[in-house]
Parts: sequence; C-alpha cells; structure tokens
Amino acid sequence: MTAETPSPPSPSPAPSAKPKRGRGRPPGDGFHPTQEQREFVKALIGYRIPEDEVCLLVINPKTRKPIAPMTLRKHFGEEIKTGFATGRMRIMAASFRSAIGDKDHPGNVTAQIWLSKCLYGMREHIDIGVPGNLTEPANDDDAARLILFALRLGAETAKAKQPPKGKKL
Repeated sequence: MTAETPSPPSPSPAPSAKPKRGRGRPPGDGFHPTQEQREFVKALIGYRIPEDEVCLLVINPKTRKPIAPMTLRKHFGEEIKTGFATGRMRIMAASFRSAIGDKDHPGNVTAQIWLSKCLYGMREHIDIGVPGNLTEPANDDDAARLILFALRLGAETAKAKQPPKGKKL
C-alpha cells in the first residue's frame, strides 16, 4: 500500500477592491439611523407601507442608496414593532376628537354612531312579530301563512333598502 499525498491547497482569491459585507471594515463603519429616519420609518409602518417599499425610501447617506431589508430590520426593529399600533392610536384619537368635539366645535354625530357601533358593539335591533308557531304549524293553512309572511317581510325589507329612482348607491 502506498500513501496518497494530499493535494495542494487551492489558491486564495485575489483581494477585491471592495471588502465584502461585514468583513474587513472597521467597527462602527456601517449604517447609523438618524432620529428623523426613525420617525419616518415609524410613520410609514403606521401607514401600512410594506417593508420592501420602506427600504426604498430610507437612503443610506454614505452610499446614497436605499437600505436593504436586513438593515431595516436590524436598525429599525423597535419602529417596526410599534409603528402600526402608534398609527392606529392616532386614528382612534382623531375619531374621538371628532365625535366628542370641544368648546369651539360641536361633536360629530356620525362619528359618535360609528364609534359606538365599532368599539362598543351597539347595534340597531329590529323586533319582528311572527304570527303563529314557527316550529310546527298546526295545518297546511298555517304553513302557507308563514311562508307568505316571510316572503312579504323579505320584499318589504328589500324595497326599503333600494335607493330612490335615478340615484345610484
């Protein structure tokens, strides 16, 4: 048996003029967000702008190019977490101000109704009296009356919801 000689190591690549990402750069040489950029990202996330589009709008001042999604998540993680909640809070605060009003402006009744329905579960209830026993009609005549009642009620409800002639919804 003969011992095999190991193959020589492969030649190392020639050094490039531009160091690879994260290698060969001095510490602290990367992207550093400003307070203005933080507020901008938080607002964009609050407006529900997708992260890939937010990246296009945040420019690295050193490279003058948009930042990468990885850079966005690394440096703006807190803004991404809280941006939507902050935007929703601002919308709700504006809705409340509009509904309640102040000393110079009366409250908006439409906003009050909307808030009461959306936030507090209030609904408009319509009580409909149904003739006879719904579970088991006594005879065929009662069954026919129930069917006619249901058809008439449906027709009246549909007619009430139609817009006046000549107007579209």
